[in-house]
Amino acid sequence: MQTKVDTGTNELLCEISDRICHVTLNRPDKKNALSRSLTPAIRKILADMEKNKAVKCIIISGAGDAFCAGGDIGGMNENASKGELDFDFLTNDLIKKQEELTLRLYELPIPTIAVIPGPAAGAGLCLALACDFRFMASSTFLTTAYRNIALSGDYGGTWLLPRLVGMSRAKDLFFTGRRVGAKESYELGLIDRVYEKDILMSEAKKFAETLAAGPRLAVARMKKNINDSQNLNIKDSMRVEAINLIKCMDETDHKEAVKAFLEKKSPTFA
Repeated sequence: MQTKVDTGTNELLCEISDRICHVTLNRPDKKNALSRSLTPAIRKILADMEKNKAVKCIIISGAGDAFCAGGDIGGMNENASKGELDFDFLTNDLIKKQEELTLRLYELPIPTIAVIPGPAAGAGLCLALACDFRFMASSTFLTTAYRNIALSGDYGGTWLLPRLVGMSRAKDLFFTGRRVGAKESYELGLIDRVYEKDILMSEAKKFAETLAAGPRLAVARMKKNINDSQNLNIKDSMRVEAINLIKCMDETDHKEAVKAFLEKKSPTFA
């Protein structure tokens, strides 16, 4: 059964089916560039899905032949031409938007998959990097792109990218803004799977079904353990692991899994 979710704008499509939420950026004529309607809608959907206990995996993709081209450069030009640059206001506003989009996506207690049928650039690449997994069409490319418009980067890209590819490679990709094809993206560790475009979404859905069949709270705590480990020493990380594991032992999912194991069956998680 599919349930369509009202996002408040036709620039973002959302539906829920079999515990999987599929979010589609829907500005194909603009390569799904972020806009004043699209970006707030994504932020709201992420907040709503975090509260929706029926959702156990999220797929984020783009309509047409792109994932997301990043910020709308036409809109940037419009703002610059007005000469309205209130530094404190603009800085605080961007910090808030970043925290409600890529930070929320990175910390979301639900597995997330970016399905990249076409180019992901700038903030659009950051959106993909903030997901837990990235599936990419063999025919497309990724690019940081900021260099090309003389900007230094935003939406967490300079934090996320080095953790996937290392410091020097991250600097290469930011300083040059070069396009990185699917083969190199996979070799660098930027993405997890490469498929021909015609089977890309079906393969992502198969993986999403596996994730959605898992124990929701245990997976959420696994994700937090791994995310938190990036900024902890091993002793503190092990303490977090211990706390979260003991919490899991009191959950219905754990009791169901133990019962199923003893009965030599596969567990069914809520």
